[in-house]
Amino acid sequence: MSRDPELRAAAGALAAALAELHKVAMEAAAAAYERERGPIGGRVRLLELLMGDAFFAWLRPLSGLMADLDEGLDDTTPLDDAAGGDLRAATEALLDRPGALHDGLHPLLQDDTNLVLASGAVRRALAALPATAREGDPRARWNTRRRKRGRLN
Repeated sequence: MSRDPELRAAAGALAAALAELHKVAMEAAAAAYERERGPIGGRVRLLELLMGDAFFAWLRPLSGLMADLDEGLDDTTPLDDAAGGDLRAATEALLDRPGALHDGLHPLLQDDTNLVLASGAVRRALAALPATAREGDPRARWNTRRRKRGRLN
């Protein structure tokens, strides 16, 4: 029996939790930016900063993961435990390994309750996905699922 519906629901819950984390992290980062550098000056300017300013670079990997997740959920190929595990491992790696997102998010967690709550929601969503121990890059495997069927060039 296929676990696709269950895994899709879990991946959809993760997508929603990541979207909330991104929103709250973006708000916390914008507040930190304004404390250091002055007012941003509106939503359009914030978008420009998010896309191009080094201060916000740590958020970009999260944006990329969210896009990959959304594209994968749009694919009609059934999800299996391996794909669910790859999604979980890719997300955990982004959140837990020192690097852009981890290093940018960690200091903000100390001062922002909403960010802590959003991070907790992501952790709960991750727990619904299978844990797998496979070698290699789980995010690349998640994306390769679509490439094999000619969905991506």
